[in-house]
Amino acid sequence: MEQQLILILIIGAISLVNWLIDKSAKQREKRRIENLENEVQAPSHPHPVEPQQTKQKEESLREFMETFGFPLSVEPASKPTPFTPPTLEPPLPPLSAVRQNLTPPPTPPIRHQVPRVSHQRSNRWASLLHSRGTTRQAMILSEILGPPRSQSLH
Repeated sequence: MEQQLILILIIGAISLVNWLIDKSAKQREKRRIENLENEVQAPSHPHPVEPQQTKQKEESLREFMETFGFPLSVEPASKPTPFTPPTLEPPLPPLSAVRQNLTPPPTPPIRHQVPRVSHQRSNRWASLLHSRGTTRQAMILSEILGPPRSQSLH
């Protein structure tokens, strides 16, 4: 019985809040419509600004300028200079005339150099890799250890 009473009170409170929200929404809509009607009937004229308000604004602007260290007496900005189009230079001669006057620069002779390989003395590491067993061991180690670090960063 006690739980039913609490449930009824909660439902009543929710209903009351819902009713108040609806009532305020209707009043708000009614005020908005009245304001629109008033604006349509009498166009809004700007109200003259009172001299006291302008003095307060000027004072607050002056204090703002002082705070940031701007000069209080600022000269008006100079009038902007009118735009003058740039003067055009005489046109360039046609490309065919320019190409006829050009001579290609002399090119140096190309030398083909053959790298020199000495077969007299073989490297120890090269001789180890030429044998079948060491090549197999190198492949197994590369599988276990992975690629060299300089190649894995790229």
